[in-house]
Amino acid sequence: MTGSPTTIFLATSAGLFRYQGGTIALLGAEQEPITALAPLPGGRVAAATRGGSLLRAEPDGSVTRLPPAPGDEPLLSLVCVARAGRGVLLLASTAGGRLLESADLGETFHRAAAPALARPAPLRLVGVPGRPRSALLVAESGGGWLASELPGPFEPWFGALEAPILQLVAHPVEIELWLARTASGVVRSTDELHDENVRKAEEAAAAKARDLAAKHD
Repeated sequence: MTGSPTTIFLATSAGLFRYQGGTIALLGAEQEPITALAPLPGGRVAAATRGGSLLRAEPDGSVTRLPPAPGDEPLLSLVCVARAGRGVLLLASTAGGRLLESADLGETFHRAAAPALARPAPLRLVGVPGRPRSALLVAESGGGWLASELPGPFEPWFGALEAPILQLVAHPVEIELWLARTASGVVRSTDELHDENVRKAEEAAAAKARDLAAKHD
């Protein structure tokens, strides 16, 4: 068989590991929890540690320690998105509610415009399957925003849930649906048609109740 062997990068509580050729090896000297991991062009990955370190790993296992992102708070998520005709953009979110962006694969980060929150809260970024220039931004305090064409703005996507969202992923089969891990369990999104049908049913029931009440008056 020809071609490169399967390479899988693993973000663990003991550092960044690589699986290749049937073996798993620690990459670099950092042996602290990895808080964020994102694939980069060329088979590379960017990884952030709980202590604030930012790493870039190459397919051959070599690791470059990058300058830390602005601020003293750890990065909670990393997402690499395409920019039409202009390479890629690496986005990062923090535990204090800041959004950062890098146009040079993590060498330098700059503050990016983020939705206004009532109070600082952890932010998490999620890539959108099939839409390489899009990303979702979720606030742990509630609410989500979608940037459909980065580096464009994040627009409101959904309101606050009853419990904080801790993780958001696309459904493995139906990519139009999303699964969210919250403090009280796992919830799933509903499609617009379902929401519209529910709204119409509720309005019809309310109108019927008003008619019945009017007949008894």
